[in-house]
Amino acid sequence: MVIEGCKDLIIKCSLCNRLKEYEFNLFNVMKYDKIEYECSCGETIKVSVEKGNLLRGRAISFKSRKASFKFSLHNILKNQSICRYDDGSLVFFLGQKDMGRKKLKKLGLQLDDIVTKFNRNDIFVNFDIITRALIKLFDLEKQDRIQCDCGNTKISIELFYDRIELKCLNCNGVKLIFAETEEDLKVILDKDRINLRKSDISCIDSIIDNNKHINK
Repeated sequence: MVIEGCKDLIIKCSLCNRLKEYEFNLFNVMKYDKIEYECSCGETIKVSVEKGNLLRGRAISFKSRKASFKFSLHNILKNQSICRYDDGSLVFFLGQKDMGRKKLKKLGLQLDDIVTKFNRNDIFVNFDIITRALIKLFDLEKQDRIQCDCGNTKISIELFYDRIELKCLNCNGVKLIFAETEEDLKVILDKDRINLRKSDISCIDSIIDNNKHINK
């Protein structure tokens, strides 16, 4: 099963009350700490990252003039869609666009204040390990220390139950990063740079890393 680092954000503008769609990229948000989206009416919607505890406390906030929504990184990763309703009206959605648009057709239904679907708490081998590995990757990306040998720095991210996959958007080179055990995590945390091989597949794995030391 794949969880993509790119989602769609549908949010109601607090100034003109229109629902607007935006692309939401976790890598960009974590890299720059703050992203701003502008509505056609001129209102600005701010998305910011609150660091807190380095391993578990990072929260992502969505703020406009009258509305504020805050979710933990864990919540965003675990749930395929996050929705918030007010008086039967959708004011916030984060997930896949098609799913969000379907929800727009059901605005007349009585819904809870917060609705989450497809909880993914149990699909990872070790959710804590993969989240901590992601935070490390976000920090490397912020410092421009993730790139491909082809020269491209635009890298996509996909999550699987036992690994993270980085893919070059230029040459399709792939880096597999296994994140199942504390040993896997240690290998990732020790990295100060990650390079993808041009048009090739490579990996970061504690077993491979340990074998390197044995071979030496």
